[in-house]
Amino acid sequence: MRTCSAVYRYADPRFTYAKGFGIVGHLFGDDFFLNVPNGLVGMLYYAITFVLSFTDDRWAVTAHYYLTIASNLSSFYLAFVLALIIRELCLVCLATYLINAASVVCVVAKLRRIKSRHSPQKPKSD
Repeated sequence: MRTCSAVYRYADPRFTYAKGFGIVGHLFGDDFFLNVPNGLVGMLYYAITFVLSFTDDRWAVTAHYYLTIASNLSSFYLAFVLALIIRELCLVCLATYLINAASVVCVVAKLRRIKSRHSPQKPKSD
């Protein structure tokens, strides 16, 4: 079991997965402005998620929902890379994948609660 940076940096010397999800540099070159470390993308995502978690504004919760879906899609991709291409196990990565899965469950519950609060209530019949 290795750390994330060791796994992604040394897996394949021709193709690094630690920056730009291993895709951006390959498509646009290593000097492309979006070819940033995955950890930086993750920190930005979690900072935005932290801020959005304090609001019940329907637009913000919907944006939060789509961000968590995107984070889970990236988690599936990185888990695929980790397990099938690099063939390593990283405990920190696995914990991040679980946190992202729990996050989407929480955001879906919050979105449902907000939608039910804003939907018209049917009058009860006796």
